[in-house]
This record gives sequence, structure tokens and C-alpha cells, in this order.
Amino acid sequence: NMCRGARAAGICAVVRPWSADAGLISRYLDLGANGIMQAGIESVTEAQALVEAVRYARWSDWQDKLVIGMIESPQAIALLPQLLEVEGIDAWFVGPNDLAHRMGFPGQAAQRAEVRHAVAGALRTISAAGRVAGTLATPESTPAVVAAGARLLLTRTTELMAFGATQFHDQVRRAASDAR
Repeated sequence: NMCRGARAAGICAVVRPWSADAGLISRYLDLGANGIMQAGIESVTEAQALVEAVRYARWSDWQDKLVIGMIESPQAIALLPQLLEVEGIDAWFVGPNDLAHRMGFPGQAAQRAEVRHAVAGALRTISAAGRVAGTLATPESTPAVVAAGARLLLTRTTELMAFGATQFHDQVRRAASDAR
């Protein structure tokens, strides 16, 4: 239903399967997903398997499907140069929350400098390789992650709305103050 809704709105539906199972990926694509965002890519073999699952499922139009591999562990970051050589992955997304957890800092992605530096370093590596880099962005973190090379930004709707509402409220308050 979400894929149908996205199509009706004229936007791309990207799904994140709970498993790297090729049958599950094929099913999502059969249901109308325009792209797959696969979590926990930690080896070249896993990255290649993701590409092959999409190509197999959509043999006639796989080039039109968005394939995103997620980097969520120190091991994956260490392997980035090899992962970035895999053809067929359109973007590499660095997941700060899972990365923080695997670095021993659960729930502290924004608070821990070690995690922020790891995310920024991974984004720079991906971008320097000429690949599309992405990550989670908040209104506060956006300048830093864009400066590090992120071009695919995901945000929580509630944070975006709260940010916009705050800016709107500030404008109203300034206008009311100026009117006095």
C-alpha cells in the first residue's frame, strides 16, 4: 500500500527489507518498490549479492531501480575501499545509530565525538571515491554531514516539522515585536 501511495503521489518508494534474502527483495520489487535500502552490508560478497538480487528480480529494468547499501559497523567502515568498488550500488548510507551501538555507545550517535568522526570519515571516503554518500540528518547535523560529503539525507518528519514550526514561530514573534 505504501508503494501504491508513493506512485500515486509521484514519488519514489524505497524499502528497507529486514533481511538480505533475495526472495524478499524480489517480492518488494514485485510490489512496486523503486529501490532497496539494505542494512548491515559488511562484506563485498554481501554487496554483490544485493546487486544480484535486484538484477535477478528485475532483469528487464534493474538499471531503473535504486540500490542503497548501508554501512553500520566499524568493520564495514574498515572495508569501505573494497565495498566502494562493487558496481551496481547507487548510494552508500552510513547509519549513525547502529554504528554507535556497534561501537559500544548505544543511543549516543549524536553525543559521542567518536561516532560523529566515524560517520564523517566514512562520508568523506565514499564521496572521494565518486560515489553517493548518505546518512541520517537532523536540522542541527545537516551542515556537518553535507560538508563531509553526504548527498542523500534522511530525516525524521517530526524533527523537520518541529524545526519549521520553530522558525515560523520565531518569525511571528519578530513581526509582532516590530509591529509594536
